Amino acid sequence: MKNIDSYIEASGENPQIKTHFDRLVSRIPTLSTDPTEATIQIKEALYQLGFSYDSRVFKAQDVIKERKGNCLGLPLLIGAIMQERELNPQFQIVVNPKDSVYKFEGDFFKRLNDEIRYDNPQLATEQEEFPICRFQPLEHLLLDTNGTFFIEATSEEHPANEYESARPLTYQQALSLVYKDRGLDAEDKGIIKEAKKLAEEGLKLWPKNRSLIINLAHLLDGNGRGEKFTELIKEHEKCGGNDSLFYFERYQGTRDITPLNKALEIYPMFAQAIAMKGSSLSEKDQREARFQYALASHLHANSNVLSLRDFYAIHSKDIKRLFGETRVKQILQGFVK
Repeated sequence: MKNIDSYIEASGENPQIKTHFDRLVSRIPTLSTDPTEATIQIKEALYQLGFSYDSRVFKAQDVIKERKGNCLGLPLLIGAIMQERELNPQFQIVVNPKDSVYKFEGDFFKRLNDEIRYDNPQLATEQEEFPICRFQPLEHLLLDTNGTFFIEATSEEHPANEYESARPLTYQQALSLVYKDRGLDAEDKGIIKEAKKLAEEGLKLWPKNRSLIINLAHLLDGNGRGEKFTELIKEHEKCGGNDSLFYFERYQGTRDITPLNKALEIYPMFAQAIAMKGSSLSEKDQREARFQYALASHLHANSNVLSLRDFYAIHSKDIKRLFGETRVKQILQGFVK
């Protein structure tokens, strides 16, 4: 099966979208015989044809028809076009690229850390409208043409050389990320049976997809008491890793504070990990817990991938106890106006 057919199938789309893809390929100019140069030429040609970055778009039908995509959709499209031109696309999945956003996050975090009063920390009350930062160590798909030069698909910059970790992927393995994100969308809509099915399909393509293993474990048994949950957590550990996302996932699976601290040591601006740090301290050191929760709330409010509303939903019990139920109710009322 061709890359584009696999991509369409993973996206859950009717194969007729292939006609739109064929028309797109016909508009790509003659390419260099050098794989690196050819990949860059395809990327530049797509941008000249009106393609742009959109953090929400990753499925084949949306990327092709809307001419936009995120760090999953655009690399997969480029990889499909490469195969049509008799090139062999390979990928690297990197965690937390240290790009201009990452550097901005560091400055923002330092300023916020200094501004929040330790003796009277204030919670964030509303999500920023157009936030720049992530404050989450995202998995980011890069094109790999020679094993050393990784090509960024979502910006004008071509090489991407700084990140926490990198793992090589084939095209088929990369498609497991499509199943993962489709599963997360289904879970957000409360369609848990569909989310489980998509996670299982994704793991067939790449059994060592760490994040997908953790997602499936919690879908099967969010309380971590079942045999299947324990089995999946062991599989996750076998995958190994040395980045903040891996250690945070270890914490999610074990509730051991050691990997949580390791995640924050690697990535101090990790909003979800900071919130979990507050949770771990909520009974032992309420003053420190209040500060950590306040800090996490402002990071969620200034993230383009995290939700402040979700933050309060997840941590409402602790936050009500630490900040007072009346104050939390006032904040939550702001989300329903």
